[in-house]
Amino acid sequence: MQDLVNSVTFSPFDPSNAVIPATSPARATQSLLDNRICQVTGALQQADRDTIRARAEAKMAGVVGGTLPMILGERREGPDEIFDVDVSLFLAVLRSPVWPIVRAYFKARVGVEDAIMIPMNTLVRRFVPNEDRNEDIRIPFHQDAFGFPDTFIAVNCWVLMSPDECGMTAPGLEFIPDRLDHMIPLEKNPATKHYGFLETSHEVIERMLGHYRTWSPSIQLGDVTIFDGFALHRTYLHPKQTRPRYSAEVRFIAKTPDVEDHMNQHRQDVFTIRKNAMHGPSALQQVGGKVVALSWGRWTY
Repeated sequence: MQDLVNSVTFSPFDPSNAVIPATSPARATQSLLDNRICQVTGALQQADRDTIRARAEAKMAGVVGGTLPMILGERREGPDEIFDVDVSLFLAVLRSPVWPIVRAYFKARVGVEDAIMIPMNTLVRRFVPNEDRNEDIRIPFHQDAFGFPDTFIAVNCWVLMSPDECGMTAPGLEFIPDRLDHMIPLEKNPATKHYGFLETSHEVIERMLGHYRTWSPSIQLGDVTIFDGFALHRTYLHPKQTRPRYSAEVRFIAKTPDVEDHMNQHRQDVFTIRKNAMHGPSALQQVGGKVVALSWGRWTY
């Protein structure tokens, strides 16, 4: 491990160059290519912001988090765990400038524009500051790519659902502004109770924090922060935050032949996203540890 720590190189970027208005999608794509991250300001339409916020606050009261289809969807009456999927948040992202930015990014990286979403990989979270259990549920520095095969090219579209802002008034995101292009080993002696499975090596993080000032953007309702699987990030907390934060993570995976083969081999039911249409599960059932589609739908945007 010491050899790994000593071999760490630094490739910094200026975070201010990663904050880009939704009216400049080409710049946002270039930031994603150059810096592995971009905060697209004003991305979502006002009506979509209002709908998403109302649903999150109604459905997630008292809920720490979970998978989006299960939490924001409607559970049918009866003993079977069947959920009608609510796709309003997906469609809000897809009809915004975010989707063309992601398509252009995938095109430049791997030559394809279509994508998939895995239902169980789309997450929602509610975080209330100043609660006793904060240290137990605060997510430590990690890289999202730990959960994907090496051949997957994926981005996380992180959406604030409530309140009006996070970072200053509510728990937000904290990044190490480095253009990492690889995975860092996981920590062998994790400090967190619930997230040790994703915790990045403490020694590497310590060295990087000695070189960088972290970036904790102020994210407004309607912004979408896009970052790839190598971006180092964690939950950002400070004592002046007083409002609960509701957020969603919509992960798009470039639909390459390797990804298609993987999904077919593992028989995973997924959403397939093309230029202006999405096809995927409209109802899901949880059977043991697996989630399967009971019915399918098609949506345009």
